[in-house]
Amino acid sequence: MNWYLALSRSKQIFIAVFLAHLFSLAMLGADHWMHRVKVQHKKVSVHTFVAAEKPVAKIAPVSAPAKVQAAPAPKKVEPKKAAPNKAI
Repeated sequence: MNWYLALSRSKQIFIAVFLAHLFSLAMLGADHWMHRVKVQHKKVSVHTFVAAEKPVAKIAPVSAPAKVQAAPAPKKVEPKKAAPNKAI
């Protein structure tokens, strides 16, 4: 105890406050561990539901559409030239 009294007053206060905090934390930790409640895990039953597969509708095969032939391009008809007027 002589080593504590040999320290300056500010160091004595620092050590006293530090030990008081350390003691408080130790007591709070011990209280937590003494009064903690262990969680009881409940068993969970899982009911799975498998949906029935829907019947696949049969689709008739589609035939390829008949090729449509394009109408031939109309030929260009040149207008007939008018006969020149003969002036008398």
